[in-house]
Amino acid sequence: MSSGASGDKKRQWRLFVYYGGIFTGVILFLYQLLEGLNGFRERPLSSGQMPYIGAALATILVAYALQMLAYACVLRGLGVHISTAEVFAHYVLSFLPRYIPGTVWGYLGRSEWLKTRCGVPYSVSGLSSILEAGAGLLTAVMVSAISYQWSRASTPFRWMSIPAVLVVCWLSWLTFTKVSRLPLFRKLKRYPFSSDAQVVVELNYWLLSCLIYCLFWLCYGGALNLLLQGLAQRSVGLLQPTFAYTLAWTVGFLILIVPSGLGARETALSLLLVRELQLSAQSASAVSVACRIVVYGAELIWLLAGQLLARIMAGREAKQANIRPL
Repeated sequence: MSSGASGDKKRQWRLFVYYGGIFTGVILFLYQLLEGLNGFRERPLSSGQMPYIGAALATILVAYALQMLAYACVLRGLGVHISTAEVFAHYVLSFLPRYIPGTVWGYLGRSEWLKTRCGVPYSVSGLSSILEAGAGLLTAVMVSAISYQWSRASTPFRWMSIPAVLVVCWLSWLTFTKVSRLPLFRKLKRYPFSSDAQVVVELNYWLLSCLIYCLFWLCYGGALNLLLQGLAQRSVGLLQPTFAYTLAWTVGFLILIVPSGLGARETALSLLLVRELQLSAQSASAVSVACRIVVYGAELIWLLAGQLLARIMAGREAKQANIRPL
């Protein structure tokens, strides 16, 4: 079999996996959304609670925008200069397969988008996914630790924690750079350290991505506080909800066999709300489920907005192609 025919078969298989993963991810996503909504049948929401839920939804929409900007920074740091509009249009749709058990499907879908639309090698897109996941996990741990200790620590510690975040991010960049240059990794011919991948991410983009992720986690903490006000009549500020959510997210992230941390994240969040805020088990469960539904709602809105933006971009590209001189 010729190399061309083999390459075509691999291409067809990747496209099949890509579109199949998106279709399956959409089905699972909608299923989880409906399951979450069914959880409120026994406890209907009142009109007075809706403004808090709407504000939480708006906050998560901002958080999603920050997440996409952080990923755009990672791509820029790897030398991939695609427009922010391209990321906003295709990020959410390409990542929906993460709801399939196995965790990696979302990253494979993203790689196919970047290869098909932007010509980005699989090794580079794979490396960008590793860096994005690393930035998310690193900042989640840092924000969780700082928000937990903030009210308990002295004023000097509070101010020292801010430059400490930058130092830790710089150390993580330095560690990754050194490790990726080891002969063991440089000899690998395939994903993600192959020769066509720029292993060294630019420091300024890495730091910017991490700082954006810190804001991302604070948005989630703010949204959780709004849900606490609306559903449990508790307003506790920003720090405790941020600690609870980032720690619960980390638990869900580290359980690889659970797609997108479903179930595990809500359970951990409920337990933390009971322990840290002395909520009843029923109230904590309601807030946790509401948080998941709000996240689903924001993702659905960004999915639809991304498809609209993709259509607008496709129309502009078609017009530009028609007016090009022969």
